[in-house]
Amino acid sequence: MKQFIYYDIHGEIKQVIKFADMVDPVHPEDLYLMKVDRDLFASDLVKKYVSDGILRDKAPSPEGPFWSWQSDNTWSFQREDFMLHIREMRNLKLSVCDWTQASDSPLSDEKKLEWYAYREALRNLPLEITTEQSIEDIPWPTEPS
Repeated sequence: MKQFIYYDIHGEIKQVIKFADMVDPVHPEDLYLMKVDRDLFASDLVKKYVSDGILRDKAPSPEGPFWSWQSDNTWSFQREDFMLHIREMRNLKLSVCDWTQASDSPLSDEKKLEWYAYREALRNLPLEITTEQSIEDIPWPTEPS
């Protein structure tokens, strides 16, 4: 069996395929084809790339889901995706406590003020995030008791 990989213009491996010795693969115009001499598996799709016709190992991925492999063969933090996720989490936390600010809420005025301050801190949170962080490192405000 012959083993080949399809990869794109940036060297990102898109598929690993095997063909019988007598069959030559046909490939889409937007992908490149390279014969490989070693067994590759689906897990290799995210660990390797092609550069100058050579199969290379990617640098280890930084922690977290908001990093992506770039065409210059480096990892890049996807700040926009990260901030979108933070805002979605924040909006969910806000929606869960909307009831605390309703005029017919059973909370005392003092408790309503605590919840108001908490909600204000949630709304301001995205402005306070200025560096690349993991979700676990976000300084979420403490919900009132």
